[in-house]
Amino acid sequence: MSVSARRVWILLAALASVSLTTSLGFWQLRRADGKIALARLIEQRQHDRPLLNPDWPCAMGSQALPEHRPAQLTGHWIASRMVYLDNRMMDGQAGFYVVTPLQLDPSPVCGPATVLVQRGWVPRDATDRQRLFPVHTAGGRVLVKGLIAQDLSQAYALGREPDVAPQQPGPLLRQNMPHQAWSQWLGVAVAPGAVLQQDDPGSPSEDLKRHWPAPDTGVNMHRAYALQWFAMALIITGLYVWFQLLRPHRAD
Repeated sequence: MSVSARRVWILLAALASVSLTTSLGFWQLRRADGKIALARLIEQRQHDRPLLNPDWPCAMGSQALPEHRPAQLTGHWIASRMVYLDNRMMDGQAGFYVVTPLQLDPSPVCGPATVLVQRGWVPRDATDRQRLFPVHTAGGRVLVKGLIAQDLSQAYALGREPDVAPQQPGPLLRQNMPHQAWSQWLGVAVAPGAVLQQDDPGSPSEDLKRHWPAPDTGVNMHRAYALQWFAMALIITGLYVWFQLLRPHRAD
C-alpha cells in the first residue's frame, strides 16, 4: 500500500471514530435531558391530589400506579404480619426497613384490599443482629400518608428466601419479601404497589426514621458518560493532527 493510500485510510478511520464518539456523547446528553424531564414529572406528582382508598387498583396489572404521587389511605394495621427487611441503610447506619400490611377500609370499587406500607427504619442491635426492636403499631382505624412506590425496597441477596406458611407467626426477618410471598403468608392477594409512609405532624413517628432517599434519575451519570465520549473524540483528533500533520511537517 502506498503512503498516500495509507494516509487516506487513516483519515477515514479517524473521521469515523470521531463521528461515532461524538454521536455517543450527544446520545448521552439526550438521555440526560430525558431524565431531567422525569425528575420534573416526579416533583410535579408530589403536588398532585393524594390517591384515596377507592383510587387504589384492585389487582396486579389492572392499572399503572403513578409512582411518587401522594396517598392517603385509611384502614387497620395487620400487626401480626410485620416484616423487617434486613441490610437497609439510613443516615449512614445499618438497620431494617419495617413493613406492615394495611387492611384498607372497604371501597365500592375493590371491597376490602391489603396494601403494603414501608413504614420506616429502625437500627440494628450492635450485639445481636437477629434481634428485632419492637415497633409500636396503633390499633383501630388509622390514616396513613405517604408516597406511592411500584414495589417495596429490594436489596441484592444471595440464595433463595425461605418459604413462609400462612400459620407462621410474625414478625419475620427477610432480605426481600415479594408480593407473592406476602399473599401466601396473608392468605389473600395483596394489592399492587406499596406506600412509603411519610412523617405527619399530626401523628407520632412511632420511633421510626423516614428519611427516604430521593429518587436518583441518573442525570449526572449520563453527563459524565457524555464528557468521556467527547474527550475521546478530542483525543482521536489530537492524535491524528499530531501524527499525520504536525510531526511529518516538522520532519520535513
